[in-house]
Amino acid sequence: MKRALVFGGGGSKGAYEIGVWKALDTLGQTFDIVTGTSIGSMIGVLYVQRQYDKVIELWDNLHVEDIMTNGVNIDLDMELLMSQKEKYHDFLSSYIHNKGADITPFEDLLRRYFDAERFFSSPIDYACMTVNVTKKKPKVFYKKDMTPETVLDYIIASGSCFPMFPMKEIDGEMYVDGGYYDNVPIHLAESMGAEEVVAVNLKAVGILRTNDIKADVICIEPHVSLGSFLLFDKEVIHRNIQLGYQDTLKKFNYYIGTIYTFDKKQKKEIEAVEDVLKYGMKTIEETLQREKMKFLVEKIVFHQVLDAIDSYMSFPYPYLAILESCAFSFRFDDLKVWDFKQFLTELLRFADEHAHISFNKKIDLKNVKKDGSMESVCLLYHYLLKEDANISALGFGSVVFNDSFIKAYALYLLKQHG
Repeated sequence: MKRALVFGGGGSKGAYEIGVWKALDTLGQTFDIVTGTSIGSMIGVLYVQRQYDKVIELWDNLHVEDIMTNGVNIDLDMELLMSQKEKYHDFLSSYIHNKGADITPFEDLLRRYFDAERFFSSPIDYACMTVNVTKKKPKVFYKKDMTPETVLDYIIASGSCFPMFPMKEIDGEMYVDGGYYDNVPIHLAESMGAEEVVAVNLKAVGILRTNDIKADVICIEPHVSLGSFLLFDKEVIHRNIQLGYQDTLKKFNYYIGTIYTFDKKQKKEIEAVEDVLKYGMKTIEETLQREKMKFLVEKIVFHQVLDAIDSYMSFPYPYLAILESCAFSFRFDDLKVWDFKQFLTELLRFADEHAHISFNKKIDLKNVKKDGSMESVCLLYHYLLKEDANISALGFGSVVFNDSFIKAYALYLLKQHG
């Protein structure tokens, strides 16, 4: 049975895939086929070469100037953008001249790390996804059709995220990023004979084709933001590598958790709390005191509550995931391996402290937002404690019965359970 590893596209988010690689090696996972799109095609080549030390060396020393001439880190952080404002003139000048960013540094980087002998002698098959703009159709480049002289051209074509990066010309035809057709090429791996697939979806911009997949697929993806696809900040890169590592170990049941990480030895404790929260959420219809609420408000409130809970149901431990989402709103460290009891203790301590410090005045529910922010969660949590879960009193503000309420109510249930 052939097994494939699929690396998705996503620019600097690709650091996450390095963590996935490390975890798969830790677990002893091996693969017969590797496929990739964009940055995933480059990481895929190094995986075929079986040079984890090289890929770590590359990413550990990677700067935006190694990707494009006069490069600037692009992020939504305005402070970061303003700190680089003196670079924009040079960047825009070269951008216009090259009809896209000048990625000569990236091409030079690939040449330093590509090892033709190791790549072609490796038993692992390989292919990368691109789009042929000239012919207006997707194009796959297979290892069997590559030569030492053409491999890098195909990788560059796969990562030519036009219009940010220029199109790549090969034999008179123009190519762009494979993400314009399939950013996580599982179908490609399947077409090469894979029956089992481990795929990494970086949740980056690009088309996903996940319909009609017959192979057994394990999909690894982040549950928190990895930052901009052109943010080559060392701290962010190291964080994303660690996130990829821990998410993979959780996917293979080495750890437990969604956003946060817990030792699987604490499974019984986690399941006990899961049952408590599940029961509390299941009986929320009674708690809402539906007979005391006006029909329209009842419908709006009740269905918004159910919708909010339903958004967590895809996770292995959905009610734990609600608590984890709450902890993330509280900015708990999401890279450490937590002791579960300590995690719960810290959650309630934080919620109690901020509820009473921040909201010790008259509670104004007009300040509540549905975004699940720390302030909104703590406000609702404080209100629930004060009113002893008289949730029907919140009926007039049904718009708040969303993620903020679900998090606050989970904390309330946890507090009542002791």
